[in-house]
Amino acid sequence: MNQPAVEISDLLRIPFLAGLVPAELDALLHAGRRLAFERGEYVFRAGDPGKELCVLVDGEVGIELDVAGGPPRILATLGSGTVFGEVSFLLGNERTASARALRDTRILAFSRE
Repeated sequence: MNQPAVEISDLLRIPFLAGLVPAELDALLHAGRRLAFERGEYVFRAGDPGKELCVLVDGEVGIELDVAGGPPRILATLGSGTVFGEVSFLLGNERTASARALRDTRILAFSRE
């Protein structure tokens, strides 16, 4: 995981952010933490504290649940522009599932602070 370049032009491609003006998008970029994950890396794991809300700038993330005695079960596949991790973030609970990059992925993560 490293800190990738995420630009205003990347955020303009996200439908729910499209109505924001450049100054607002710039404020989001500075408020968020820019993260990159290679295929197979975990964004977070079940049981981790839900301290960040994630915006999937580009890439693909699988939401998965560990299954006793077997491989993890993929509950959902998320694409660019998706917000995830919001329930644990809003409730302040531990993560109930894991999120793993299914291909190279860039995320903008927002903490409570």
